Amino acid sequence: MKALIFNSGLGSRLGKLTERNPKCMVRLASGESIFHRQLRILFSCGIRDFVVTTGPWPEQLEAVAREFKVDGCTFSFVRNDRYRETNYIYSMWLVRELLRDEEVLMLHGDLVFDVGYVRGLLDLPAGSYGSVDSSLPVPEKDFSAEVIGGEVRKVGVGIEGSSLTAFQAMYRLSPDAVNIWLDAVEGFVDLGKTGVYAENAANTVYGRMHVVAHPYTGHVLEEIDTQDDLVRVSGMIRLHDFDDQPVYELADGTMRLERGAVGWSADAVSDLSSLFAAVGMRRPLVVADPFFGERLAVVLGGVLHGLPLYADVKPNPDIDQVAQAVEAYRSHGCDSVVSLGGGSAIDVAKCVAAVSDVSVPWRESLLGDRLAELSPVPHVAIPSTAGTGSESTHFAVVYVDGKKVSVAADRLLPQVAVLCPSLLGGLPRYQRVSTMLDALCHAVESHWSARSCEESRVHSACAIRSLMAHWRGYMDGDEVAARHMMHAANEAGKAINITTTTAAHAMSYGITSRFKVAHGHAAALCVPGCWRVLLKRGGGQTSERLRELDVLLCGDRTVKKGSGLSRFEGLVRELELPSIGPASPEDLSVLAQGVNAQRLANFPLELSPDEIRALYGEALA
Repeated sequence: MKALIFNSGLGSRLGKLTERNPKCMVRLASGESIFHRQLRILFSCGIRDFVVTTGPWPEQLEAVAREFKVDGCTFSFVRNDRYRETNYIYSMWLVRELLRDEEVLMLHGDLVFDVGYVRGLLDLPAGSYGSVDSSLPVPEKDFSAEVIGGEVRKVGVGIEGSSLTAFQAMYRLSPDAVNIWLDAVEGFVDLGKTGVYAENAANTVYGRMHVVAHPYTGHVLEEIDTQDDLVRVSGMIRLHDFDDQPVYELADGTMRLERGAVGWSADAVSDLSSLFAAVGMRRPLVVADPFFGERLAVVLGGVLHGLPLYADVKPNPDIDQVAQAVEAYRSHGCDSVVSLGGGSAIDVAKCVAAVSDVSVPWRESLLGDRLAELSPVPHVAIPSTAGTGSESTHFAVVYVDGKKVSVAADRLLPQVAVLCPSLLGGLPRYQRVSTMLDALCHAVESHWSARSCEESRVHSACAIRSLMAHWRGYMDGDEVAARHMMHAANEAGKAINITTTTAAHAMSYGITSRFKVAHGHAAALCVPGCWRVLLKRGGGQTSERLRELDVLLCGDRTVKKGSGLSRFEGLVRELELPSIGPASPEDLSVLAQGVNAQRLANFPLELSPDEIRALYGEALA
């Protein structure tokens, strides 16, 4: 199948964003250009042959294509020199000989879509399909379609008809349909009708093309015409991309897709080796902590044995560890990354994936404000704990000159997460407890966060229910409970991936650093005080969120206000964490002055310096 992408337009409605580049090179909020995103998704769906029409600045598109040529794609760039005076019907006429007798996926260069819709479109039986959504109002200024008998019969702006629906110009066309449409386009161009849509020609022959109306309801399929569109669609696709991350479970050497969308065929992945092949990983660097580095010969059935390895990740990794891992990646000629371990190993791997292939000084890219523009190499994350959820988040923590630095960009999200419950069997009890509490704190804080939304609360609620149902079995070594705990931690990670954490986590970093305790332990000490502040001063939506937490933690809708907090504190007491208090006045001053302001901003209420100091005093009493 060939993909035809129309990129000949000017995109003048985007103003300064298209003064020196085509519309398709405008960057989404993630930092990725529309064109790169299109190629990346289509490539993941198995398309290797591209026909791209161009107008101004074709060299920019050709530069983007080079990355995909290395992976075996072919590109035919055809310039429409009359782009100022013609519409894309003329561009289609220019590429007619490249399309005849071919099955074609046809789309526009300003179209943003999720991988799930493309995969579904390509998996349909042979035939021709056009994209409709009857759940949306019929647009006044964009394409709508008249659908008769399940087939598209007319497409245009402001058209009249008996059965109109919203329409987006993404088609999958059979060779016969392509040829029929091209013949109609030739007829229009011969008559000098080059200033109209290609659909004007198709409207004369849709009855012979048999284009089935295929719904895109529930997916993102949106064009970018204005800056308002860019903001709106960037937000929509961000949540879809987070949710589309494939999450597999690996048990007894066999992979099973648990959630998320994939670009490759459903039967392409059966084990780790086939997963690496599907993602396009030929020589990955394995980034691990020392414990798992020593066990690579036997862990996960030996699949990772013999691969280049950086296994020196320590807790709270610093920038020097990232530098060592980057050097290992480059010296071994790697093309991708596999992380195996806890949050620290996964965070280092995220940094390596982000910067290893950049030509500019990588430290400046990683720690500066251009991280979103980077194009990370493939990264498969395999957590060895049930806690951080880092395998499904788009941020990492590294230390620079002793100071914690949060590195965040949407594209730091690993391409795939693999959950292997058997890896939890060898965890020491304290690590098992602290990582479990980290997951619970993630879910609780995400639920009450000022950035909480419907999508995030689905993940946090799922995490809390599963964790509260299975924590005892998990602590007793039950294998079924371990599986549930690993999935709960992943759901909690997905929740904070949307909202990030709040005041309790902002406070916990200082405790971890100053008292040398595990991160989850520190977070669990800080949550109750923050919860009490919300119970005392919170109202409106915050009260509603706290009521939901009461029900989630207690499993009873009749519980009284604050029962969730009591259940949380009871759980922490049962787990018998080692005491680290009381804190000295000096400790409290240092801790209060070093709180992460960014995480504090996600808390539903503003906390004064005196309140923060008091909360530390309560946590460390």
